[in-house]
Amino acid sequence: NRNSPSARAIRARVYYEVKNNREKALAEINEGFKYALPERTPDLYFARGKIYYGEKQYAQAAADFEAALK
Repeated sequence: NRNSPSARAIRARVYYEVKNNREKALAEINEGFKYALPERTPDLYFARGKIYYGEKQYAQAAADFEAALK
């Protein structure tokens, strides 16, 4: 399913890592959170954490990595 949280997380990584488009990457993740069940969100938290880490927003990255582990 192209709208699954995992698919949105993969698209977010492509937007951020390949196309250098932080805004579109975060938009994909936010859309994924809108429709995901809580147990389906680790991929989204991890992807957003990687974006924040890449932007040197370490506190936000750590919070998202911690959420992904829960």
